[in-house]
Amino acid sequence: MHRALIRRALGGLLVLGLAACGAPPAALREASRVDRLRAQITKAQNAIAETNGALARARGTPYLAELEVRLAELLSEEARYHFQVAQERESRASGRGERSLHVPQVRLLKDRAVELYEAVLQREPASPLAPRVLFNLGQEHRELGDYAAMRATLGRLVDEHPAHPLAAEALLVLGDDAFDRGEMKAAAQAWQRIVDAPPSRASGLAWYKLGWVRVNEGDCKRALDAFTRAIAAADGDPAPGQAVDVRREALVDLTWCLSREVPPDQAVPFVRQLAADRGAYVAALARLGDRFSLMDQAVGALAVGRELLRLGPDGPARLDDARTVHAALRKTEAYDQIGDDVRLIVQAVRRQVRRPGQAPEARARLLEEFEKYGRDLATRAQARMRRPGALARPGSPSPAQVAAAYEAWLEAFPDDANRLAVLQNLAVVRAEGGDPLGSARRSLEVGLALAPGAERTQALYDAVVQYQAALGPDGKQSALERVLGRAGLRRAASALLAGTLPADQARRVQFAIGQTDYDEGHLQAAIDRLTAVAFSAPGTAEGDAAVRLVLDAHKRREDWLGFIGSGRRFLAADSPVTPPMKAWLGPVVAAAEQRQLDDLSLAAAGVDGADVAAELQKFAARYQGTSLGERALISAFMAARAEGDAEALYRMAGDIQQRYPTSPQLAGVLGTAARTAAARFDVERAIPWFQQAAAADPDRQPTLRLAEGGCGRPSRMAPARWRRSGRASPPPARGPARCPPRWPRPWRPPPPLPPWPSSSRRSLAPGTPRSWPGSAWRRCGWVGATRAKPPCSRCSTWARRPPRGPAPAPGMGRPRRWRPRWPATSPRGTSSR
Repeated sequence: MHRALIRRALGGLLVLGLAACGAPPAALREASRVDRLRAQITKAQNAIAETNGALARARGTPYLAELEVRLAELLSEEARYHFQVAQERESRASGRGERSLHVPQVRLLKDRAVELYEAVLQREPASPLAPRVLFNLGQEHRELGDYAAMRATLGRLVDEHPAHPLAAEALLVLGDDAFDRGEMKAAAQAWQRIVDAPPSRASGLAWYKLGWVRVNEGDCKRALDAFTRAIAAADGDPAPGQAVDVRREALVDLTWCLSREVPPDQAVPFVRQLAADRGAYVAALARLGDRFSLMDQAVGALAVGRELLRLGPDGPARLDDARTVHAALRKTEAYDQIGDDVRLIVQAVRRQVRRPGQAPEARARLLEEFEKYGRDLATRAQARMRRPGALARPGSPSPAQVAAAYEAWLEAFPDDANRLAVLQNLAVVRAEGGDPLGSARRSLEVGLALAPGAERTQALYDAVVQYQAALGPDGKQSALERVLGRAGLRRAASALLAGTLPADQARRVQFAIGQTDYDEGHLQAAIDRLTAVAFSAPGTAEGDAAVRLVLDAHKRREDWLGFIGSGRRFLAADSPVTPPMKAWLGPVVAAAEQRQLDDLSLAAAGVDGADVAAELQKFAARYQGTSLGERALISAFMAARAEGDAEALYRMAGDIQQRYPTSPQLAGVLGTAARTAAARFDVERAIPWFQQAAAADPDRQPTLRLAEGGCGRPSRMAPARWRRSGRASPPPARGPARCPPRWPRPWRPPPPLPPWPSSSRRSLAPGTPRSWPGSAWRRCGWVGATRAKPPCSRCSTWARRPPRGPAPAPGMGRPRRWRPRWPATSPRGTSSR
């Protein structure tokens, strides 16, 4: 029975244990400060008990005094814990932290500690523990309120053990006591003894306290020096057990004297040089800013406010700093850093309104207030902005700083009702500051946002002008900026052209669009637009520039025909292009024509089997009636001559004579055709061309007439002989006595030659002279197909001895011996040769 009950009990306990393991652990409650202090009291009591036990066993031992000192320190520690418990309980109950407390345990424990310290000093006055005992005893008298005993005890420590480290601590306490009683001279003497001694961990604190003595004495110069020395002497972290950071406190407390001894514009650098960390720097600046505000020192308040806005933590204090900066800027008119100042102000308010828990009404109120601050400062700075050529005033900002102020305002308040006005001001500032691209962007933004009207038109036109200035040859924009600039220019210009513009503005806008097309490589569109500008606005800067750009666009396309065509349109009589521009265009177009002609000749000659003359004829037909067509036809004529195509040469000579009868090259062309015909014994064509060439060129008429006469009657006088004789023309050829001289005579074709013999035996036709073909037969006065006169009607006999040949024409040299020209093919279809 009992065993069954035991089993059931164990099973229940096991179930409860498993359930406890599966449940989540209970949250631990954080111990209160009173609980922690009570735990420390318990520890101190345990240590006291153990020390009492050790002290009972240490009677007569050398370390008895050390145990007694340790027991006294434990008693003092327990007393301090009891006091803190009572203070914590009282502050929670009454809600007040500062109140006189009566704790009996504290006094009992401290009295017992004092008895132990005095016993040790009485029994072993020369013990090494004496300085420690004296210092602790003095602290106990101080905490018990017995200041006279404290001064006597600590004075004994300083007098008997001046080199001990605790002597400096005792002097600090004595100086504090004298300072509290208002005895500044005694306090200064105590602390001066510390700073005169070798450096110790109390040196910095002593200098700091000396600084306050000088402040109370009204000697700010010596006070500032003492605070500075305190910062230098307290280099490093605070000493163990020292709750005061001397460097921070000295830096903060020196600001009062700093505002009096250092110029306001040098105060911030002075503090920055002495600050050990950012926290101390910000704390000192906050105190210094309050001091400058009380002194109504705008220069110092401005410098301090800038630093606090830049480095201080977020909070309502930064809004006060922003207000201080705004007021100081308006008073000093020092707008040389206005861009940075406005950005600091608007960033401070933006951070504040974004904090969670901010009421909508308060947020709207702050935004409205600080929007006015930023806009007011930016517009005032613009009024004092440095402009090119103007005398710079102190505090005048640069255009870049004013533009930065407007940009900061636009970023902080993008939806404000004054946005368009600020954008217009920013566009003006950018333009005056030499940033046409930035000005154009803002002007375009304003123009697109405004309703149709004069203000919108002016804004868009300003954008076009600024874009054009930015994209000029002197612009320093990158490739991306230039692309964006051209896109913006076309957008602004398109919006402008959609409305009504004055003539001069419309001309500039059209030229700007054409120029962007040219810059981006849309050459055909650029040619069309710029040609219209050139014809619609002659004599203007845009019109002349449009002419040049049109020709350059053709050149970039290597379209020389288009180049020549546009140039000829500009040079036409009815073209409105100004005479100076036409004077410039003439040589340019002529050079292009010649280049196109040369390129065409080279291209045609470079192709195997190409008909150069035919290509040039097509070109001449395309430009018929122009000098280019004339030169092309003359080049085709020369190409036909070089190729030996006589028929093409004759045909083109006739075309030149028909199409360009006033050409200065006509006489040379006709003379060349005549000589070619004479060289081919084509007298029927040569003589008329010689006559026409002589009529076209009076200066060469004698020479051409002589050549013409050579085709009608042969001369037996060698050219050299009659040139030496000084005659104007060669003498007529001597014929039979029965034939009177005729000069010139009409030409008649010679009788046809008999056909080639069909057999190798050369059967001659009836009536054919026996000397044919071995020796040529002649009639009277007839010597061949060329350069001979036909026989007269009175002479019908055959010459037994043929003449040597016709007389050479002037300049042709002595001709070869005449031979009959055989038929091209034999009756059998084979070559005659």
